[in-house]
Amino acid sequence: MKKSRFNSIFTKRPTKCCCCIPFRPGTIILCILLFINGIWNASIFLSEIAAYSQHTARGVPVLLGLFYFLVVPISIFGIYVTSKKNEKLIEWFSTLFWISLSLLLVLHLIDLILFFTWKNDVISACQNDLSYFVPSNSSTVQVAFDPNAFTKKQVDDACVQAVNLSLSWNLFDFIVFKAIVYFYFGAVVSAYSKNPTQIPTDVKINTNPDKEKNDKMASGKQELSLDEVKGDSIKPNDSIKLVGTSRTDFSI
Repeated sequence: MKKSRFNSIFTKRPTKCCCCIPFRPGTIILCILLFINGIWNASIFLSEIAAYSQHTARGVPVLLGLFYFLVVPISIFGIYVTSKKNEKLIEWFSTLFWISLSLLLVLHLIDLILFFTWKNDVISACQNDLSYFVPSNSSTVQVAFDPNAFTKKQVDDACVQAVNLSLSWNLFDFIVFKAIVYFYFGAVVSAYSKNPTQIPTDVKINTNPDKEKNDKMASGKQELSLDEVKGDSIKPNDSIKLVGTSRTDFSI
């Protein structure tokens, strides 16, 4: 069975970032994106803990915010070592990059599992928060009947659909935008740490000097033999016949 050409994406070390950007500028771009992502997510998880922690333990969003905050200096360190082209520092950055991404993936996975586990609690909280949409005549104040008012079933169904949609999006976000993208960017940084100079692929370098020397000697012998043949093939007093409009014999 013929293997797909896309299998090389997962079986071979990448040679460029995003298939078209050289390693060094690609790593700098990744560090800038990591810096922005760290600030953005740290501000979300640390500032909206009360709203976010309805379906998970309080410690999970706090840890996510702290780890995203620690990603910021790692990204700055990555920009610095990439500009300096220090192989040892680049290896350290690659290690820190993988550690930070792995911890973030573990925490996001825990958060996703808790979301699925406490799905019914989230639905109940949603229904309680939106209960004011349903008119009630239990108070002393009589509320006029409104045919366009939401019923309790409509509110409950809307909460169920909203929670299911949120779970689907969180699962898709974890698999595509976190797991796959994080691992690919980590592979790019690791590949750059193994070859920070990044010799262009279109420049062929002869790694066997003996072969190059033998090729030069063979070429020299071939030129010498051609000169000997030319010298021996034409001798004095030989007749050379030139064919043209007038058939004339010339003698040397």
